[in-house]
Amino acid sequence: MDHRQTMDHRQTMDHRHWRAVGCLIAGILFAALGIGVLAVGTGGFGVGAFGARTETFTRIKCDERRVNKGGSVWHCYGQSPDQVVANDEAARRATLPWIVANPDHRDQPVGQRQRTRLTFAVSNGTVPDEITATRMAPFGDRWIAHSTPVRSVGVLIIVIGGGLVAGGVWQLNQGADRS
Repeated sequence: MDHRQTMDHRQTMDHRHWRAVGCLIAGILFAALGIGVLAVGTGGFGVGAFGARTETFTRIKCDERRVNKGGSVWHCYGQSPDQVVANDEAARRATLPWIVANPDHRDQPVGQRQRTRLTFAVSNGTVPDEITATRMAPFGDRWIAHSTPVRSVGVLIIVIGGGLVAGGVWQLNQGADRS
């Protein structure tokens, strides 16, 4: 090989090397993201880790909503333990004057209840008794239910990350064999 061919070969090797390193880094980032999604979907974060908070919601109410593309989705809402206590207390306070004014106890007022929207809550047409969900405080106020779709997305992202890492390692090995 003359000097010019050697320089072209080195430039090609540098380009392949950096592409392989980029693939490795992307794979590691994807795998970390997938592990995070999987941990949210299963409640795997400890209390307070990364601002995560996990609660079990009761008094679930789900509504089926039609979507423009056809089909429907379920929107579920639930009450956290703190909301249950606050709602029961508010209902008790609202009921006392009503009971005094209406001794026959008909048409008791219920009042507006505090509820939390639960994202990715899976419903097979029946309303569950309780739903456990995790909220990642730094990333918003959305409560993500521990459900199969969330876990599946997490596993898929981990697999993609693993494929990228394997591709990066293979590219690095190919570059080492050629030099």
